[in-house]
Amino acid sequence: MSDYDSDSDSDIPDSLYSTPTYLAYIDEPADSSARPIDSRLGGLPLWPSSFPPPNSLATCPYCQAPYSLLAQVNAEIDSNYDRILYLFICKSASCRRKINSVKCIRAIINRTKSASQTEPAKPQNQSIQLGSYLFDSKDSSNPFAGASQPFKISSDVVETKEYSSVAGSNEPIDQPQAPDWPTDPRPFPGFFLVVEKERLSKNPVPADHKIDLSKIKIEDDDDNDPINESSRGQIESLDNSDKAFRNFADRVAQNPDQVIRYNRGGDPLIYSDRDALTKPLASGSFPPCPLCKSPRQFELQLMPQAIQELEFDLPLDEILNGMDWGSIYVATCSKDCVFAKDDSQKVWYTEEWVGVQWEEQITKRM
Repeated sequence: MSDYDSDSDSDIPDSLYSTPTYLAYIDEPADSSARPIDSRLGGLPLWPSSFPPPNSLATCPYCQAPYSLLAQVNAEIDSNYDRILYLFICKSASCRRKINSVKCIRAIINRTKSASQTEPAKPQNQSIQLGSYLFDSKDSSNPFAGASQPFKISSDVVETKEYSSVAGSNEPIDQPQAPDWPTDPRPFPGFFLVVEKERLSKNPVPADHKIDLSKIKIEDDDDNDPINESSRGQIESLDNSDKAFRNFADRVAQNPDQVIRYNRGGDPLIYSDRDALTKPLASGSFPPCPLCKSPRQFELQLMPQAIQELEFDLPLDEILNGMDWGSIYVATCSKDCVFAKDDSQKVWYTEEWVGVQWEEQITKRM
């Protein structure tokens, strides 16, 4: 079989082909009209009800500062319920590269009164919303380093269920008002997202892999000392030794403004083959769901272009000391399970697996 199949889009040029992956790009700045089901980059999290997740998940375990929202993604896979993924990061430089400095929360919201009501609500915003675009089709398989820990489940919760088995079986009921989720005092700017299928050239031209030395972070005690020849040699050899990075650069160069890649159950685009995360990403061997023990599967990844969009208005010194990840990956429960006390519950939150491939750090040799 060839490397590409015929695309269903009648307007696709003969020189291109579509992949199962969907790409999200920033659109207009998000404003007060934003709803929880609107996919966004940055801003503040919008919870689907007056019952946000436990406050214990709102702050970084190292510095106790509120997490900052990287993205909120409408990832619906069943017309009986809304499904939203929230991706957070701690901005503190001292917490960078630590386990749980990046976190993903999956929200499940029962929004039907009976199982017979299966027609999803249509977004009113004219911009294409990530979830509705991806899941209005019949093919639900192609919608849009450290592991995080699951929610602590209270001892009286004894059953886990695939959510599609309980969605819509009873009229939703209001849950008690939880304490307010701590507000990030300096959130990233927020943008609505638009989506289109990934289209690639049938005859791609390899990207220029030359690394811009000005963008490489050099670990050294003397910030004023220029890059020496030894460090320069290490940097310039990175793109020659890392086949995954070369493939990453070639692929992204064809759609350079992408901020999210989405392909639930598909394959991630691996940023580097030089760390311990490469093997589980390549094989799909993620830690199983801690709630139902089912396998987890890749769902989405945040791309480095998102850093430029989120930090665009920061002062230069903050940009130079800003986020330094290459790609952030999210894997979720393949059964989309929830812990349910009864079938009338309205909203569930579950923490999912997050893996981060960081930019390579170069240590000077004096």
